[in-house]
Amino acid sequence: MNVAVPDPISSWTETKLYQARTLRSTGLSCLGRYEKVFKPGSAENMMLLTAGADWQRAIISKCPRLQNGRVGDCTYMTIKEFTDAGKPDSDDSTVYMKQLDSQGLPLTWRGYLNAEKADTKFPAFGGSAATHATGLNNVQLGDIIMLPKGPNDKDGLAKLGFVIFTRLGSGPDKTDCEAKKDCHIQVLEPDSGKWPDVCGTTDTWGEMKVRHYFKPGHLPDEAEAEFDRIATTKDCEETKLSHCEMSAWDKLKIYRPVSDLRKGCKNKDLAANCEKDE
Repeated sequence: MNVAVPDPISSWTETKLYQARTLRSTGLSCLGRYEKVFKPGSAENMMLLTAGADWQRAIISKCPRLQNGRVGDCTYMTIKEFTDAGKPDSDDSTVYMKQLDSQGLPLTWRGYLNAEKADTKFPAFGGSAATHATGLNNVQLGDIIMLPKGPNDKDGLAKLGFVIFTRLGSGPDKTDCEAKKDCHIQVLEPDSGKWPDVCGTTDTWGEMKVRHYFKPGHLPDEAEAEFDRIATTKDCEETKLSHCEMSAWDKLKIYRPVSDLRKGCKNKDLAANCEKDE
C-alpha cells in the first residue's frame, strides 16, 4: 500500500541553506535567531527604514571659559533655557556652544511579509490590514506597493516596492503621460533574489535595486522592439528586468505609511499606564 506524503527534502534543504547563511553572516555554526540575524535586512524592514526620516535636535552647551582660551565644566541647556538666559554679561566668561545632532527615525515594526496569519502579515499591526489604495494610478511618493509574486515563480516570495518617482496621469503629480503614453513609476525593490531558505531569506538579503514599472501599453518603442527581438517576457514579474511592463498595474495594493494612523494612549500616557483610545 502506497501512501502519498509531502516530500520533506525541500524543507530540509532550505533549513541547511538558512544555517549556511547564518554562518556566512555571523560566523555562528548554528540556526541563528531570525529576529536578530535576518529581520533587520528583510524586505519589510528595508522598506520601513527607507520610508523613515532623519531628524535633528539642537544641542546647546554652556561652558565657562578657562585659561588659554579653553572651556570646561560644560552644562547642557534646553532651547528655552538658552533663550531665557539671554546674552552673557561678558564673552570672556561664558561660551555657548551650539550644534545639531542628526538621528534616524525608522518606522515601527509592521509584521512579516511572508506570514500566513493576517495579524502578523506586513503591514498588519494589531489585526489591521493597513492598505490605503489599489492600482498604481493612485500611488504617491513614499508609498509601499504590495507585490504578491516573486522571482521566476508563479507564486514565489511576496515582494515590496518603495515609490521614489511617479509620472502619472492622475493624483497630486498629474502629468500628460496618458497622451504621450509614457506613464511609469520608479521603485526601490528589496530582497527579491532566488533560492529562498526556510525563513524566506534570499541571496540578495539586505540589498535594494531601482526598477521602472511602466503602465501596460506605455513601454518605450525601443524596449518593445528589443523584447520582441530576443523573444522574452517584458512583464515586471521577471525581477531581472530594470525597465518592464507591470501587467498587474490596476490590481496592486498600496500601503501608505503617512496615512497609517493607530489608536494610542489617552492623554499621551506612558505605555505602563495606557488606556486605549476608543
